[in-house]
Amino acid sequence: MVLLRDKKPLEWTIDQLAERGLDDTVRFLYSSYATTCLLLTLYHRPQRRGVLVHFDGAGRSFLDDVLAELEYDDEDEPLEAGIIGGFNDEGGYSIQNFEALMEDMQGHEARFELRIVRACASNNRVASAPHPLAVKMGLEDDLQRPRHTSAALDVRTGQILAVTLVEPDVAAVSSENLLRDIRCLTNCNRLSNCYNQDIDCYVIEPWDYRPWNPVLYLTLPRAELALRLSTSPFAEDDNFSARLQKSLYYMQQHLDPFAHGAIRFPRLSTAASS
Repeated sequence: MVLLRDKKPLEWTIDQLAERGLDDTVRFLYSSYATTCLLLTLYHRPQRRGVLVHFDGAGRSFLDDVLAELEYDDEDEPLEAGIIGGFNDEGGYSIQNFEALMEDMQGHEARFELRIVRACASNNRVASAPHPLAVKMGLEDDLQRPRHTSAALDVRTGQILAVTLVEPDVAAVSSENLLRDIRCLTNCNRLSNCYNQDIDCYVIEPWDYRPWNPVLYLTLPRAELALRLSTSPFAEDDNFSARLQKSLYYMQQHLDPFAHGAIRFPRLSTAASS
């Protein structure tokens, strides 16, 4: 069952998230790059437990796994939920994801109370100028953009935040984050828990991306990469194509990064990302 009590999310910067971290425990769960994807937050207030899911349509009917990770006891208390992401994209991917997510929530035995919904049309804005990629390629741009593409959940208070991120320089993107990008590229059709609270580490579980050939895309100019590999190329940030290219080179050079099993790397701040 789903109840709706919609309100506007607070808007923070990533620096504000960092400033609120007073100790070594995780306070915020956050995720970004949700253009046609959706960010779902679930929070159980009595036990102060929360999860944040980056949902791109893969792994439909995933709620059983998510609620098992949440490990909450009082099932009579509704889970506070928030959905942020998506927009009026030309391909209709955002609304497809939203309909799939709502179908899963409405058909589930758990009770959900939607506190914030900023998705699809309610998360849409109109850009003031065409995307540089559209100008460069001589393509028509309908100027539709997502307003919020990043969100965070404060696990101490249950507050849902729309977050403004500063894009890192592509040269500074770590191999671990490239692997997480690659997982999306290669259509790994299952959700995975990427933060293990028991050992306070990010964990990337093995999957086989060797059947996916990066060489076919490495011959393309950067502008073409976004058109081929993004569901919303005109809604991507300026670093998107460069980061894609770096991910593809990583795939070419590391055919079996999981030879020794899952890859673990430490959390460096009081925010854990999905």
